[in-house]
Amino acid sequence: MRIQIDRTAAESLRSQLIRQLKQAAVEAPAGSRLPSSRALARRLKVSRNTVLEAYEALSSDGVVTTRRGSGTLVGVAPRVTRRLSAHRLLREAQYSGDPVPLRDLEGNPLYLIA
Repeated sequence: MRIQIDRTAAESLRSQLIRQLKQAAVEAPAGSRLPSSRALARRLKVSRNTVLEAYEALSSDGVVTTRRGSGTLVGVAPRVTRRLSAHRLLREAQYSGDPVPLRDLEGNPLYLIA
C-alpha cells in the first residue's frame, strides 16, 4: 500500500489520508489487514490521532472494520455475537436497571413516553 502525504497541499492531512486509504481499500481484497495506527503514523510522520481519525471515518463509512486487539480489516462486516437489551446494556455499564422516579419542581411525577 503506497500512501503519500503532501504537506504543501491545501487538502488537510486527514482528508488526504482518508482518500488514499479508501482507494487502497477498494483495491485490496476483503479481509486484508491495514497497518496498525502506530506503524502508519510513524511511517507517514503524522500524529497517531490523525491516523485514528481516518480509520474511524472509514469505519463509519463501512469501508473497514476495526476491532480492538485484532486490527483494521478491509470490507469485513462486524460480527454480531448477541443482541443486547437496554436493561442488559445498562447493567453491563454498571448502571442500575431500576426505574428512577422523575418529578417536576412542584413534586408532581413525570412520565416519559418512548
